[in-house]
Amino acid sequence: MTKPEIFRPVSNLLLGFFVVLMAILFVLQAGVTGGLAEVVSSVFIAATAVAVSWLLFLRPRIIFNENTLEIINPLRTIVVGYEQITDLDTKYGLTVKVADRKFSVWVAPAPSRYTSRGVNKQDVRGLGIEVAGTIRAADSPNSASGVAAYLLRTKMDGAETSRTLELQVRFNSWGAAAAVVPFAAFVLAQLLIH
Repeated sequence: MTKPEIFRPVSNLLLGFFVVLMAILFVLQAGVTGGLAEVVSSVFIAATAVAVSWLLFLRPRIIFNENTLEIINPLRTIVVGYEQITDLDTKYGLTVKVADRKFSVWVAPAPSRYTSRGVNKQDVRGLGIEVAGTIRAADSPNSASGVAAYLLRTKMDGAETSRTLELQVRFNSWGAAAAVVPFAAFVLAQLLIH
């Protein structure tokens, strides 16, 4: 059994921690310059911002297990065996197709169309993604979607087909609640204060 590989761009982590830092500074500023009502309001606003940041930037990732792919999006988790994946598309971001269903991977968006201009032939040599001398920007090894697609294709080629796994799609109810509850508490606090 090999250790799972986790794919998450560093930019997601930086954005998430930046929002957390700004939320902490927001609460501190309210504590220094405002009264109790402002502090209570800012705590709920900051909690909402942190929860949304966690959902959008810190939670999403791809986990490459030995025989399964786990796609963790903000509100859904998809677990699928490599042999069940029928196609990959990177036009607008990495999309995994399983039978008649498509699953977008939040952590692997496509870059702008200008990204392909900065790709040299040496960057794609041996990767198997070159088509007629050009590649799409989303397949570039310099983009999140290109790296994730390459890693997934590599795992699909080397996966064992002896074990079949039922497609699993789970809803992240705790994540949805984590984003809604602080906002609802903020609205309630505003109604009670004013």
